Amino acid sequence: MPKHTFKIRPAGSLEEAAENLINACGGPRRAAALPGCYVSASMLGKYMNADDPEDRNKTMASKLVAYFESHCGQPFVSAWTAAASDHVVVALPTADGIDLPQLVADMGKELGDVFQRAGAALADGKIDKAEAAALVDELHDVAKVAIAGITGLEEKTE
Repeated sequence: MPKHTFKIRPAGSLEEAAENLINACGGPRRAAALPGCYVSASMLGKYMNADDPEDRNKTMASKLVAYFESHCGQPFVSAWTAAASDHVVVALPTADGIDLPQLVADMGKELGDVFQRAGAALADGKIDKAEAAALVDELHDVAKVAIAGITGLEEKTE
């Protein structure tokens, strides 16, 4: 059976986020055939269609979004929804427990990377677009380590 490739694009609308999600699940027909899907391929197509005034107000149920995002491993709709309200989606670590000395070492390394990148970026007195993007990536790495630490330590308080 040939593997279908679908276009994944940055989501500027809820419909585009739904389209990316449905395409990541194999397109409307394959997504509709998944055991947790309870709507037709035609309805999934309507969720993806921002151009038709009749379909514009049809949105996917949260339960179906959660199922598809879990199936494909990508939070397309959740990320769009979060961004629309100035929030972000952060994947929580799945490892049991926490190695505190390793966490401290990882945090030190990631913060060191931020300082190094910021120092290089500020050498000419300004931060350009590429330097800002690189700093954002480094800060995401810091956030991932911090979230892993918070999650691991919270488990110990329960």
